Amino acid sequence: METLMRIGSFARRFGVPQSTIRYYIQRGILIPEKRNGQHLFPESCISDMERVMEFKKLQFSLDDILELLTLHRKFNLSQKSDVDAYMLLLSQHKEQLQEELAAVMEQEKRLRQMETDTIRKSSNGQ
Repeated sequence: METLMRIGSFARRFGVPQSTIRYYIQRGILIPEKRNGQHLFPESCISDMERVMEFKKLQFSLDDILELLTLHRKFNLSQKSDVDAYMLLLSQHKEQLQEELAAVMEQEKRLRQMETDTIRKSSNGQ
């Protein structure tokens, strides 16, 4: 018989508040069992939450996370159309991150130039 975790234990395992877990349930990101008014989390929820945490580290939106989880849950990505949709989301997100990285690198370049200009001006007595 599979061990089911209660919401408090589940939240502590992932280091998030119970309110976050409840919000994920409300959004359909997590789908626990419900008995006697209590949410009970099977292994599948643990796997889903591990994916959620990884996607969050990669700065995916909750809408994208829900879509990725839905595609993964639906036949475990066994259909080519699901794999294609999953890969498209990953690719689009990667492109977005690359654009953000380019913008940050440009900002860093401008800051270095400001530092250089400031040092140059201060050493010239201006």
